[in-house]
Amino acid sequence: MIPPRPASAPTRRAAAVLLCMMPAACAKPGSGAARVQDRVDRAPPGAVVELGEGAWSGPLVVRRPLTLRGAGVGRTVLAAGGVAVKVENARLRLEAMTIRADRRGVDATGSDVSLAGCAFEDASEAAVAVAGGSLEMEHVRVRCAAGAESSLAHAVATRDARVAARASTVDGPCAYGFDVRGGTLDLSGSQVRGSRMSAVSVSGGRAVLADLEASVVKGMRGDPFAVVFSGGGAIEARRLELAGGDIGLMVRGGQALVEDLHAAGAAAVGMAVHGGRIEARRVRLDGPFRFAAVQVSDAPEAELRWLRVRRAGPVGLSALRAPVRVTDAVVEGASLDAEGDFGHGFHVLEGSALLTDVRVDGAPGAALWASAAKVFVDGARLSAAAIGVVAANGATVKAADLKLAAGGEVGAMAMEHATVELEQSALAARVGTLSCSGGTVRLGPGVALDAERETRPCEPSDAR
Repeated sequence: MIPPRPASAPTRRAAAVLLCMMPAACAKPGSGAARVQDRVDRAPPGAVVELGEGAWSGPLVVRRPLTLRGAGVGRTVLAAGGVAVKVENARLRLEAMTIRADRRGVDATGSDVSLAGCAFEDASEAAVAVAGGSLEMEHVRVRCAAGAESSLAHAVATRDARVAARASTVDGPCAYGFDVRGGTLDLSGSQVRGSRMSAVSVSGGRAVLADLEASVVKGMRGDPFAVVFSGGGAIEARRLELAGGDIGLMVRGGQALVEDLHAAGAAAVGMAVHGGRIEARRVRLDGPFRFAAVQVSDAPEAELRWLRVRRAGPVGLSALRAPVRVTDAVVEGASLDAEGDFGHGFHVLEGSALLTDVRVDGAPGAALWASAAKVFVDGARLSAAAIGVVAANGATVKAADLKLAAGGEVGAMAMEHATVELEQSALAARVGTLSCSGGTVRLGPGVALDAERETRPCEPSDAR
């Protein structure tokens, strides 16, 4: 058999001319040949429209159930000057393509949108915007526009929609990675990096986050959060790695279940809860923080189990007008603030706390400071603390099995008609107890003092 001869140069040129008559091969963004709107309009409901390799021009408007399938990210490119794909009360699936748009990649209203193996680039408002209906994303990559640092751009913005995203990535300086208002969010196995206001923001509805890496960089006005949940509803978050921002995790209202959280590099607070219920297990927070590693305020209920804080900053855990239960917690490296105040392991104000099996290592203020609060301690190991326990402003602290290592100034202190009651405890300090301004320290059975002086007169500096 005689093998075929290689095509001559004229034959190759003719083939190239024929190939260039195929829009998927040769068309440029904006060229009329690359428009696929006519194919979309002619396709029957449920059809699959294949887009081959090359550049295709938008915008497209979809009003019927349809699948647009490309040849792969970077191989099939759909580009438009404003909105690349607009979906109106329809069901659309996009597969294996890159979408570039000046304003929005996909803009859907009352529709069900599914994205698989797609990449979005350069959208100045939102890569994906969905109002009502649903959104599914799997193996989707969003690259925020280079100028997004000066705008309120979103990678994904949804309103009253059901959102499920898996194995997806958002990179770059969008204001928001995922901004979900109302509806539901199921986000797993994904990364959101470099956002400037919030990597994930959920307002109302219900959210489930799992295996999420999120980072925020300072770059806009306001306080950026890695993850913020607000407006009621419920959130479940498991296996989160958060970095940067002013606050790592913020819960405002609603109910939250958090498991296996690690937040590092947040400037102000590692985890903050305001006005909502939270149950948190296995939380690691690495500072230093400007205010507190954990901040709970005006919350109906907060429970933390297995808390580890390193380089706590001014306060390890701050509770304001909230009932807090903490079990198996370690707070290390509390430090004074810029005014030379605080430096506490636990600070409870106008609320209540039950502390079980806690440890504080390093507190230039007090390991535990309670003001106008009720605090119960069952098992505490305190070291490198200037003062072991302080009760002020009518507070009551009752502690058992509390041990303060040597090196501090005062073991237990009560002032302003507050009370400290200890039993089965050991205090080692230069001064064992101190009572000022109507305060009372009561030593019950099994209390051992190892002090140079059992007590001393109060000084003005003791009230700080």
